[in-house]
Amino acid sequence: MRELKFRAWHKGYNGIGKKMLYDEKPGDCLLWKNQGQPIKDVMQCIGLCDKNGKEIYEGDILIWSNPFVKGKWLVERTDGGWNPFIDEMTTDRSDRYIVIGNIYENFELFDTIFDKKEK
Repeated sequence: MRELKFRAWHKGYNGIGKKMLYDEKPGDCLLWKNQGQPIKDVMQCIGLCDKNGKEIYEGDILIWSNPFVKGKWLVERTDGGWNPFIDEMTTDRSDRYIVIGNIYENFELFDTIFDKKEK
């Protein structure tokens, strides 16, 4: 069984100090949010790594490492698993993708789907 890992977008105080926080111990991000820290969103690691060995989290923006296919994908939880990995979780094809950012630190990378997300 894999270890559950989380990260959280900390909104900072009065707009100062915005940053991504990662669990020091499993569940830290959830604890910080429950303690009243200004956490906007808690995102789970999906248990896969990209082509470069970087862990993939909910909210990451990915490109496919294929020069013939253009596009960006947002990692989101769905009823069937993690989009865009719904069909690939069993075959672990995450090495086809490269994490290029996330929806909070790199909002400009994927503005076509962000009308439903708040910065």
